[in-house]
Amino acid sequence: MDTDKLYNRFRARQNSREVIEEVLQLLTEMSVGKDSKGKEIDIKLPTLKFTEDWGKPDNEDRERIERYMRNIQGTDLETKLANLNGILDGSVKDAGVGTILSTLIMIEILSTLAGDEREFTESAAGFIFEGFLAGLFGDSSVQITDVDKEAEGAQTGKPITDVILDGRHYSLKLLGPNTALKGSWTNMVGHFEDPSTNGEIIYLDARRQDGGLNFSEFRITLRDYMKIFSDPFKKYEKASTRDITVSVEELIPALEQLQASRRKEGQGARLKAIRVKGEKLPKEAGLLSVFTPRNQDERGTVQSLTNYINQVLQDPAAVEALQAVKFEIEYQQQKDITTSKIVQRLFGSREQYDKVAAAIQKGTDAEIIAALKETAGFKTKGGTGGAQFIFTKKQAEELAGAKQLGWIPLGEKALKEVWKNYAEMLLTTIDPVYRNLQEFTDNIDQFFLGSGEKGAKGKGNRRSFADAAIREAKELRAATDKAIKIVIAEPEK
Repeated sequence: MDTDKLYNRFRARQNSREVIEEVLQLLTEMSVGKDSKGKEIDIKLPTLKFTEDWGKPDNEDRERIERYMRNIQGTDLETKLANLNGILDGSVKDAGVGTILSTLIMIEILSTLAGDEREFTESAAGFIFEGFLAGLFGDSSVQITDVDKEAEGAQTGKPITDVILDGRHYSLKLLGPNTALKGSWTNMVGHFEDPSTNGEIIYLDARRQDGGLNFSEFRITLRDYMKIFSDPFKKYEKASTRDITVSVEELIPALEQLQASRRKEGQGARLKAIRVKGEKLPKEAGLLSVFTPRNQDERGTVQSLTNYINQVLQDPAAVEALQAVKFEIEYQQQKDITTSKIVQRLFGSREQYDKVAAAIQKGTDAEIIAALKETAGFKTKGGTGGAQFIFTKKQAEELAGAKQLGWIPLGEKALKEVWKNYAEMLLTTIDPVYRNLQEFTDNIDQFFLGSGEKGAKGKGNRRSFADAAIREAKELRAATDKAIKIVIAEPEK
C-alpha cells in the first residue's frame, strides 16, 4: 500500500471514509510503528513549553498544563494511572478526543523527562516532574521549592516536601531502575516539627522500568518511624530456635509475645514455623501439622496465624481434640540492630536508639521529636542537611505500607499504540489540525526570516513561503471546522 498517496488523498479530502478504512487496515498491519515501506508514523501533537511554572498556581503555563491534563480521570494517582492505561491499551472503546489527547500529551511529557531518549539531566527532569504532578492534580496543588522561613526549624537546603497534592505533603523521586532512595535525616525531623504537614510525608517513587515508569508510594509518620528507619536494616541469625512449646490455648499469646516483647535492646525475632511436637495432629483438629509463612510479608507477624487459629478454636470438637497436643514455635533471633552501621550513623548509640523507640511507644509527638534531635544523624553537620538515609530499591519496595500504584509505558511505541487503537478519531480531528498548524507556523517563520529551503528544490523566497502559509491557513480552517463537528457531536461525559 502506497502510504504517501493515501496521505495525499486524505489531505485532498477525497473519499475520506474510504481512506480512513484503508488507514485502519494499514495500521493493523504495521509493526513497531512502521508502515509497509519501513517509514515511521509521524504523530503530530501540540508543542509544549517545559517550565518550572507548572508547579505554581495562577499563571498561564500552569493553566495550560491543567487544561491538557484535566481529562486524566481520578482523584488520586493510582486511579489516574489505571484510567490512563485503559486508553493506552485500547480497552476504553468510547474514549473521547479530549481524553485521548490528554493521554498522548502526558505520555509525551513523561517520555521527555524519563524515557529512554529523555532530554533532561536527572536533576532537571526531577524538578520539572514535581511541577508536572502539581499541574496534573491542579486546583491548589503546588510545588515547594524553598523552606518556609517561619517553620523551617533546623531544616537546611531543599525541604522534604516537593509538592502538596490535594492538601497532602509528598516527596517525589524520579529514579533509575536500581537507584537508591535518599533523603536528609535532619530535614525529615524538621518536617514533622512543622504542624502544617499534618504529621505525615508520602514518598512517591517513579522508577524507570521495562520501557516505562513504575509508580509506588509509602507513608511516614512519627509513630511508624522505626518501621521505616529501623526495620529495613534488621538481620537475623541463620540458625533457627525451637525453645517455645505451648498448648493450643497458649499458642496465640505466645505468638504475640514473640512479636512484641522480644525487642529488648533493639532485638526481636522472626517467625519461621509452627510445628506439632510429638504425636501427629488429630485429623478433626482442623490445623496443619506444619505452618510456614507463605511470603515475606507474613514473616515476623502473627495476624494471619492468629486469624487462622481463632477460626479453629471456634469449633468445640477441634478444641477438645487439641487438648493433648503441644505446639512448637520455630523462630530466628534478630541480631542486635544497633550494631548495624546504617543504624549507628542515623541513631548513634544503643541508648539513643532505645530512647527514640520508647518515645514512639509511650511519648508525645514533642518527646519523639526531642529524642530524634539527639540522634547522631540529626547532629551531623553538612550542606546536605545532616546525615542521609538510604534505601536500596529492594528495601524501599519492602517498607511497611509500601504500595504499588501502577506502571505505564513510555516512548514512541506507547504513542503509536494509542494512535493505532483510536486511528479513525485521530485522523479526522487531532492529526489534520496540528499537522496543518505546524506547517502553517513553519511557513510563517520562513516568511518573516526571508530564507530557507522550500521542498527539495533550492531555496524559496518570501513570496513562496507566504503562498504556502495562505494555503495551510485555508486547510487549517477546513480541518478545524471538520474537527469541531466531530467533537461537538460527542456525548458529554
